[in-house]
Amino acid sequence: MRSSEIPEVKVESGSVFNTLLRSRVSPGLFAIGLLVASLCVLLSLFHLYTASIGSTESYQTRTFVVSLAMIIGFLLYPTGRKDWTSPLNPGALVDVLIIAFIVAAQIYVWYQMRATQGMFIAGMMDFERWEIWFGVVYVVLLLELTRRCAGWPMLLIALLFLAYVLFSEYAPAAIRAPSTSVSVLTRNLVYNVDGVFGVPVGAMTDYVIIFVLFGQMLAAAGAAGFFTSLATSLTGRQTGGPAKAAVLSSSLMGTISGSAVGNVVTTGSVSIPLMTRTGYRPAFAAAVESVASTGGQIVPPVMGAVAFIMAQLMGVPYVEVAVAAIVPAALYYWAAFLAVHWEAKRLGIGGIGDSAIPRAGPVLLQGWYYLLPLVVLIAILWRGGSLVQAAAIATALAFAISFFRRDTRITPARLLQVLESTGRISVIILVVAAAAGVIISVVTTSGLSWRSLSLLVSFADDRMWIALLLSAVVALILGMGVSTTAVYVTLAAILVPALIQMGLEPMAAHLFALYYAVIGLITPPVAMAAFAAAGISGSPPMQVALLAARIALPIYLVPFIFAYQPALLLIGDWSSIVIHVSTAFVGVFMFSSALWGHMLVRLYWPERLVLFAAGVMLLSPWYLGALLGLSVFAFILLTQWMRRPQAGAERRPVRGGRDA
Repeated sequence: MRSSEIPEVKVESGSVFNTLLRSRVSPGLFAIGLLVASLCVLLSLFHLYTASIGSTESYQTRTFVVSLAMIIGFLLYPTGRKDWTSPLNPGALVDVLIIAFIVAAQIYVWYQMRATQGMFIAGMMDFERWEIWFGVVYVVLLLELTRRCAGWPMLLIALLFLAYVLFSEYAPAAIRAPSTSVSVLTRNLVYNVDGVFGVPVGAMTDYVIIFVLFGQMLAAAGAAGFFTSLATSLTGRQTGGPAKAAVLSSSLMGTISGSAVGNVVTTGSVSIPLMTRTGYRPAFAAAVESVASTGGQIVPPVMGAVAFIMAQLMGVPYVEVAVAAIVPAALYYWAAFLAVHWEAKRLGIGGIGDSAIPRAGPVLLQGWYYLLPLVVLIAILWRGGSLVQAAAIATALAFAISFFRRDTRITPARLLQVLESTGRISVIILVVAAAAGVIISVVTTSGLSWRSLSLLVSFADDRMWIALLLSAVVALILGMGVSTTAVYVTLAAILVPALIQMGLEPMAAHLFALYYAVIGLITPPVAMAAFAAAGISGSPPMQVALLAARIALPIYLVPFIFAYQPALLLIGDWSSIVIHVSTAFVGVFMFSSALWGHMLVRLYWPERLVLFAAGVMLLSPWYLGALLGLSVFAFILLTQWMRRPQAGAERRPVRGGRDA
C-alpha cells in the first residue's frame, strides 16, 4: 500500500487475559488463568516499582522474584499437561504441592533474613540437615522448570557441571579437584548471593526486565508498524528492497525486544511473505529474517539481556558495552545487507512496486514520536544517568505516545496485556538466569575456571588464534541448543579469563563470547531462530539454517577481527579507529562479494577465489596485509568496470534458480 499510515496494532495471540475473555474454559481453568495473569502483572509492576523508586535488599529481592517466576512457571508449564489451558489431571495436585513448597521457601527466607539480620547469607550460620535438603529440593525444582521452559540442553549442561563439582576427584587429571559435599554446594547455591540468586538473576532483576517492559510497551504503542513502514520507505525501491527492509526493520525491533526467536515471529510474519512475493525463494527469505532478527541482540542502545550481565561481570557502565558494540553490530548488518543485494542481483529482483511503498516523509511525519523514547533513553545514558531510571522514563514515554493516535492507545485492558506479556517473558528469562547462576557457582566453588584457564593456555601454547578458535567452537556448539545467556555465562566463567590472561583486551574477550553466543542461534544443526523462520515460510528447517549460515559467513570472522584490532570497539586513537573500521567494512564487502559471486557484474570463479583471499587479508590487523588486499580489490574492481558495458549481454538470471 502506498499509504504512509502506521499499521494497526495487533493484540498478542498468546495473552492469558485474551484467552480468558475470548475462549470458553472450565471454572477451574479460569481460576488458574486469572491467577497466572495476575501474578504476571504483579511481577511486571514489581520491576517497574524497583526501577522507578529503588530496589530493596538484593538477596530478598532476588529470591522473591525467582520464587514468583517459578510459581508462574509451574502454572504455565504444568505437570502432565501441554499448557495451562489443557484439562486438569492428577498432575495438578503435584503442581499444588510444588507451589506450596516454593511459597514456604520464600516465607522461610524472609523470616531468617529478619531474625538473623543478614547473618543468614553471610556465612555466619550453621544449617540443619533439613535446611540443606530444603535447598536441594529448591534447586531440583528450579532445574525441572528450566527443562520445561528452556528444554533439555540447558538442563543437561547444568547437570554436567553439578556432577563435576560433586565428583571432581574422579575427573581427568587436567581438571581433577577435591569433590564438594552436598552441604557446601547447597550453601553456595541457595544460601548465598553468588549462586542461584547471583549475577545473572541480579542483572535480570535490576535491568533486563524493565527493558523487556519498555519493548513491550513500545510495540503495543505501534512501534513495530512504524519501524516496518520506515524501513520499507527507505529501502523498498532499491535492488532487493523487500529483503533490505526486513533486515532494517528486524534490527530496529530486535534492539528493543532482545529475543531472536520472538523477533522472527513478530516481523517475519510480514517480511517473509513480502520477500517471497517479490521473487526470493521462501527458504532464502526465512534465512534473511532469522539472521536479521538474531543480530538485534547486539545492536545498541538496548541490545539483549546478556549485555547487562556482561557490564556487571566486567564492572563497567553499560554505556561502555553499548558503545563498543556499535561497529561490530554495523558489520553484522552490513554483511546481511550485502547478501540480500547480491542475491537480488543474481535473480534480477528489483524494488517493491511504487504503489506499495510508503513515502519516508509522511511516515516520519506521522510516526516521528516513536523515536522519542529511544532518543530520550540514549540521551540519559550519554549524560551518565541511571540505566534503570532511563528505562523507566522511556517506558512511561512509550505509554504516553500511544495516545497520539486513536487506534494505538494503550487502554487499561491493553495495559494489562502488556504487563502480563512482560511477566510471561520474564519467567523464562529469570528461570534461565537462575540456572546460569548454578553454572557460575559450580565453576567458582570447584576452581574449574582456573584449571580451564591453565589448560587452555597450555594447549594453545600462547597462540591467541588457537585459543580464540577453540572458544568460538565451544560457543557455537553450546549456542545451538542453549540460550544466549547460558552460553555467554559459561564462556565468561571458563574461557574469557584465559583469553584475557593471554593478552586480549577485556572488552574484546567478553564481546567475542557474546557475539558467538548470539551467532549460535543461526548455526546448524540446531539453529533455533532459523527453525522459527522456516515454520513461517514453510521451508525445510535445515535448508533455512544452512542458508542463514551462508549469509552470516562473513559475520563469523568479525569477532576475530576486533579481537586482534580493538580499534573496531572504538578503543584507541581516532586515526587508527578510522583506518581499521574502514578496511573492515571494505573487507566484509569483498568477502561477501566473493561468497555470492557478484560485484558490478557476475564474478568468474578465479576472481572469486582471489577476492576471497584478498578480503581475508584486508580483514587482518596488519597494515601490509590490508594494503595488499586493497590493491587486489582495486584491480578486480577495475576489471569489473571494464566488463560492465557488456553486462547487458549476459543471460538474465532466472528467478528461483540455483545458487551461483
